[in-house]
Amino acid sequence: MNRVFVFATLKAKGIREQALGADAYAVRVERATVRDFYEVFIARGTERWPTLLPSLGDETEGDVLFVDDYDLSRLDAWETRYQRRPIVTDEFGLAWAYFLKD
Repeated sequence: MNRVFVFATLKAKGIREQALGADAYAVRVERATVRDFYEVFIARGTERWPTLLPSLGDETEGDVLFVDDYDLSRLDAWETRYQRRPIVTDEFGLAWAYFLKD
């Protein structure tokens, strides 16, 4: 089982349903925190995109989604402007998170 830390749009159940379809209802969701990162919105043209930036001493609260490999690939396909990278949560240890591509 894969753990994915989400902190912005994927926290919203409606967005998860769009990304995962009917599988969204079967996904386990738990609250979680990551340290030494903070959530910001970066402007790209007329749109703003959430991402995490390193920041010693800060913390970001979000959710951890527990997904199988198939659903992880669906999240990758959904998050086209993002790169999946490892991150450590206080509650569940190593997880994936999506960071805005440069």
